[in-house]
Amino acid sequence: MKNEKLKAAWDAAAPDAAGDDRMRSAVLAYGRALRQRKEQNEMKRKKNVKIWVPAAACLALLLAVGVFFGTHGFGAGRYTVTLEGGEKRTYTKTAQSSHSLDFRYAFGVTSRDLTQKELQAVSPLLTAAFGTFRADTGELIRLEGNAGETRVIMTLPGLPVSDTVVDESPAKNTVRGVEVLCGYCRANNGGKPVSLFSAEFELGGVTVYLEYGAPEAEAQAACEQFSQTVQAFIENGPPALNNVTE
Repeated sequence: MKNEKLKAAWDAAAPDAAGDDRMRSAVLAYGRALRQRKEQNEMKRKKNVKIWVPAAACLALLLAVGVFFGTHGFGAGRYTVTLEGGEKRTYTKTAQSSHSLDFRYAFGVTSRDLTQKELQAVSPLLTAAFGTFRADTGELIRLEGNAGETRVIMTLPGLPVSDTVVDESPAKNTVRGVEVLCGYCRANNGGKPVSLFSAEFELGGVTVYLEYGAPEAEAQAACEQFSQTVQAFIENGPPALNNVTE
């Protein structure tokens, strides 16, 4: 699809500005409130701070906007898009396990919203985020936020993106020489089908997870737009988490 056709299709289906703001605010507030509550509980015990990352990144977004998975989903399959230049991306349907990972940081942490200057220092594509820092060194070890309507999580090596256990693996794609795991899941938003696309890859030792949702009727156009966002992050180069300290 040509860029102008894609933009027109997405503009026609996208929520208004107020809806966008509410969705982004809900996602950020949900993650921030959960993380701060867990930190406070553990600090009272005077032990290493235990951080429970929001269950699936996909599920966290759905809960924030009041969306819940159907018992049987909307079928199985894959989405395939062809970008300008002939490059193809494949997204396979993924499924969450009923189990979740139990992990903890072996050090104390603090968290706060990042300033616009700090966002630009990490990646010029970021529009909002809050960060988790090591309490002893001030090192930024995790970032969770947005790039426009795309949800973004970045972590340092060895730190999991979430506590999700995925039963069905996403598809492996190669984008500009970088291996990218691409998948999608389906949900029911007040009786309306929703598709959520995700991509995970590593750049310069930083794990990057991206997620983007749209009504199922516009899923193909959304998948193409999301693929362009993934490519933009890769072409922008490794995010510089070390540019920001507590």
